[in-house]
Amino acid sequence: MEEVCININTELKNKNMRDVSKVTKLKPLSNCEMMGNFGVSSKHYKWAIALLQKIYHKQEEFDSLSLRKITNEWKDVYSNIYGEQPSLNLFFNHVYLAIIVDTILSLRFFQECRDTSGIVHSNIFDTSTQDGKFITNLVKWLQDDNIIEDYRIIFQKTAKILSKYDLTVINEDIFKGLYEELIEQSQRHKLGEYYTPKWLVELILEEVLSAWNKNKPPKILDPACGSGTFLIHSALYLKKQYNLSSKEIISHIAGFDINPLAVTVTKANIALLLNKPNLKSYHIYNRDALKDYDLFDFQTLDKYDIVVGNPPWIVLRSIKNKNYQAFVKKEMLKYKLLNNGNVHLNTQLDISTLFFNKCVDKYLQKNGVIGFVMPRSVIGSAHQHENFRKFEYPPIKLIKIIDLEEVSPLFNMPACVLIGLKGCKNIYPVQIEKYRGMLLNKDVSLQDTKLTLSIIHDKYIPIINGEKKSYYYEKFKVGVSIFPRSLYFVDIEQIGERSVRVRTSKEIYKIVKDPWKHRLNGEIEKDFVFCTLLPWKMVPFGYIEMHPVVLPILIQNSRYKLIGLNDMKHLGHIGLYNWFKEAQKIWDEHKTDKAKERFPSLLDRLNYNNLIEHQQLNNRYVVLYNATGKDIASCVVDKKNLPKFTVKGENLSPKGFIADVKTWVFETNSLKEAYYLSTVLNSNVLSKIIKPYQPRGLYGARAIHRRPLEFPIPKFDEKNEIHIKIALIGEKYHKKVQKLIQYGISKRQITSAIKNEIREIDEIISNLLRIKEVK
Repeated sequence: MEEVCININTELKNKNMRDVSKVTKLKPLSNCEMMGNFGVSSKHYKWAIALLQKIYHKQEEFDSLSLRKITNEWKDVYSNIYGEQPSLNLFFNHVYLAIIVDTILSLRFFQECRDTSGIVHSNIFDTSTQDGKFITNLVKWLQDDNIIEDYRIIFQKTAKILSKYDLTVINEDIFKGLYEELIEQSQRHKLGEYYTPKWLVELILEEVLSAWNKNKPPKILDPACGSGTFLIHSALYLKKQYNLSSKEIISHIAGFDINPLAVTVTKANIALLLNKPNLKSYHIYNRDALKDYDLFDFQTLDKYDIVVGNPPWIVLRSIKNKNYQAFVKKEMLKYKLLNNGNVHLNTQLDISTLFFNKCVDKYLQKNGVIGFVMPRSVIGSAHQHENFRKFEYPPIKLIKIIDLEEVSPLFNMPACVLIGLKGCKNIYPVQIEKYRGMLLNKDVSLQDTKLTLSIIHDKYIPIINGEKKSYYYEKFKVGVSIFPRSLYFVDIEQIGERSVRVRTSKEIYKIVKDPWKHRLNGEIEKDFVFCTLLPWKMVPFGYIEMHPVVLPILIQNSRYKLIGLNDMKHLGHIGLYNWFKEAQKIWDEHKTDKAKERFPSLLDRLNYNNLIEHQQLNNRYVVLYNATGKDIASCVVDKKNLPKFTVKGENLSPKGFIADVKTWVFETNSLKEAYYLSTVLNSNVLSKIIKPYQPRGLYGARAIHRRPLEFPIPKFDEKNEIHIKIALIGEKYHKKVQKLIQYGISKRQITSAIKNEIREIDEIISNLLRIKEVK
């Protein structure tokens, strides 16, 4: 392929482009314009992706080995990042974004370099770096002689759209919207990536630079730079405040990102801003900020005056890569985010806390300033973040908290900003600013944001959980992990003399996610149909309905005993055997690598921590409350008076009741004790006092677990008149709710009515728990 290159002075070329812009009045290229022209809702995206898929399959016929090599190299990179194989659709999105980045840079800096097909070749990417090689390969395969004409069409159509815009004056992150959209949402969740709006970036920089407050220009690092928004605004600040040249700005900003595409996009953004096409000169590296690179040559990247950014928000249990998960656990213990005795809390710890501590330790100068966007749960009362809130390892003085929970639109989780100073002891209380209000859109300016939102100034002290736990704290146990639900929850279709015909529950099938969307059907012996109660079927003092579940459990010596496949067959339970033989096959096919090691058998998963055998048959009454949700709903189940399942006039009594993992359960032979506990748990008082301790999602509090039991609910005493009075109130409301359910009153109406009525006992419960006032 013949190529003609005309070398021309860059400054002269830029002047000519600006002159053309003035004459033709070209529009500035912005993130908004990029989204409109190239976003996933645009005609261009749909057309280009369809053509790329066609080109890909066409090239497979001509040179499948080379294409497969490029695709496999891409898959290897992202398998390591995501912990699982990425989809081919994501590959096409990456190629599409790479074409747009390459086209913009080429038109901006290398219009004079064209091959005979009319495609501009910038050769701008440094193939000596992983990110440069990565993006070069994403585009290079399209330049094969067999498909170059198709690629030319994509390039020319992309270039034609861009010809309406002035590429010489770009003062923002133009790729952030595309970068967010073109990485599939499921993959963004795995990476914990959340796009930070312009106003919030400006606010954080305003805060950290105010705290820095020195005459010399600071060196700034974003250790999880994404598309480069923080670095773009840092560069603009350095230019405005210190009048630094482009060359000087380059030496004062740096970024890391684990995603090679993010690194390239950041470099492209900075090149367009600073008018410096030499991407090799930028200190933007494809690396994981949490890892130590002994052979990495950083020189000027050792320590920084300011570290800013929006680190990944991922709870440990969501990390798919087993080796990386083990590495993160080790690092969390190293930075004393957890004590050795609390390793079970690892699964709930957010990796952003490790990012915060390690970035302060490794990359921040003493007396340097950090400003991170964080999930709001880190300043709440979640147990897993107690050590983080001490800010001891390394020593960090928290200067200010910006609470963003009541700002929308923003993220899909409540957020906050932490501003800290390295090397000083933290002292509470700390200044907190609570921003509240509704923005016109996510990407308004900081000036407009300050005019729109209200700001409440306050002092922050971490909430300390109740020192005196309930007598029942260790008595309540979590229910059995009846999972995957599609393999256990059933609808009963026909009731026979000794067996029942069942199939996977339609209701459960609708809500389970891949890879567990499976339908089973068969005949099961009656003795293996149990019932359970799911939290969304519970209301205060009652439940809407129970679910039938098929469980391989026998009753021996007043205890439940789980039986395996061989025992099922040996004992002649052929229907049960056939059901779980198929269920085991599905489990083997779809279980994760971690599950393969921990739960070789599906039934190992079912009896995790021996929770089935711990359920006590000798105790008649079960007190339950929901483990998840905003508000507590508790009820009493009488195991000798379980509801029957009725099909076509035939009744089936469940063999027994098994509490589900999404409920906490206490068993007793005292009905009065059961009513007493359920009433206390349902009280408005307890619901209010646990609210500050609940983790929060976008729609408020979202988990309950043991939090009600962290308050001093006393042991039931039949001789205590107050305890008896509370039990009698509980009995009254259980009967009332049962009637409301029989009349077909909705769950919402029942909950609302009961919560209003039981205000009569607020004072009694407050005195019981020794709470003077509940705000």
